[in-house]
Amino acid sequence: MESPANRPTAVTILGSIFLVVAALYVPFTFWRWSPSSAWPPRSGAPWYDWFNAVWHPYVCVLWSIFVAVSAVQFLRLRAWARTALEVIAWLPLALAGGQLAVAVLLWLPSDPGLGLLSTTIVLVFGVVVGVPCVIIIRLLRSPGVRGAMIVGRQR
Repeated sequence: MESPANRPTAVTILGSIFLVVAALYVPFTFWRWSPSSAWPPRSGAPWYDWFNAVWHPYVCVLWSIFVAVSAVQFLRLRAWARTALEVIAWLPLALAGGQLAVAVLLWLPSDPGLGLLSTTIVLVFGVVVGVPCVIIIRLLRSPGVRGAMIVGRQR
């Protein structure tokens, strides 16, 4: 990895955050699909149960490996890794926006009481997930981080 003295503090902090997230994602994935999990598979949708039981843990592990590799390469000041981490940070924002749209357009008109509760929960989720993602995206787009990637490219 690039010497910590040669890279901005923002690069070190962001790379470390993504490494920790990738490391925590794997145990959570296997806990989520363990028989003792508090989240059992849904019934009535065999393709959904099959995908969750067979493929989803592998997809999650591959995703975690991709995040970890991107974070390590980001710490090594590779420009493609900054782009990859920015895309990774945009995905939860897109998910939160899609959930909010579903809550407002489908749940709220169908059942005002439950729809309002669901919409409120989705809004809180959007803020809790969205604010850190926006901060991360702003840091990834900052001149210091972009400049470090250009310097890293020249080495």
